[in-house]
Amino acid sequence: MIVDLPPAESKRLSRLVKSGAFATAADALTEGLRLLEERELVRNRPESALRQQVNLGLDEIRQRRLIRFDDALANHIKAKGRKNLSTRRKKTTV
Repeated sequence: MIVDLPPAESKRLSRLVKSGAFATAADALTEGLRLLEERELVRNRPESALRQQVNLGLDEIRQRRLIRFDDALANHIKAKGRKNLSTRRKKTTV
């Protein structure tokens, strides 16, 4: 495969190889791809989704878009959580 890099990236790649950080340009690019894949895995982890939801909630609070938390809402949240848990358990036992 031939990869055509912009001049600035080509120089960066050459510097990495000349510095001894990587034996070859292919090694450097392979490591770069590995890091990109790792970053995608981190972004797609459930914790990342949870963090995004927390940030959305904090934004709602800052904008004063609040709802009353009462027994009905608590029961709704519990039911939804139980349904999600049941679905996950079914997937892992199949």
